[in-house]
Amino acid sequence: MSSNVEISREELKVLADNEISAVAKYKVDLEKIAQELYSAATILSEIRYREIEQRLVGMYTFVNGAYKTLDALVDNLEVTHYCNIRTKAEIDSVKFVSEATSRESRAYTKDLHIALAELESLVDHINQTLCTARGHRYAEKTETKHYK
Repeated sequence: MSSNVEISREELKVLADNEISAVAKYKVDLEKIAQELYSAATILSEIRYREIEQRLVGMYTFVNGAYKTLDALVDNLEVTHYCNIRTKAEIDSVKFVSEATSRESRAYTKDLHIALAELESLVDHINQTLCTARGHRYAEKTETKHYK
């Protein structure tokens, strides 16, 4: 049995803000790592690249998990909101317009969509930085083998 009680838009905004603040630390750490890769890429050791890679994998795991969870929540809330409007229209014998209701459902989760876009951007940034670190680590590793 499902509940027809909806979360208020203010509560959704708080939820979105909480999701963004939960990953803020990772965003700062990622910027530091990206700066280090940019400024010192030619002098970092294979060991340092491995440390960076491990940190990025940890970040990716947490942030991507938060992204997937929020994405599922947004989808669920939009469907629930849509169904609630449709049910209310049927009860009140009011004309139901599917397209307008879809737009209203999307507007209802607007703040979560913004948070979702920020998380997606952060996941992409982590992924790109991880690929860069792995590429440098591989190059450093093969270069070191040639000099031994």
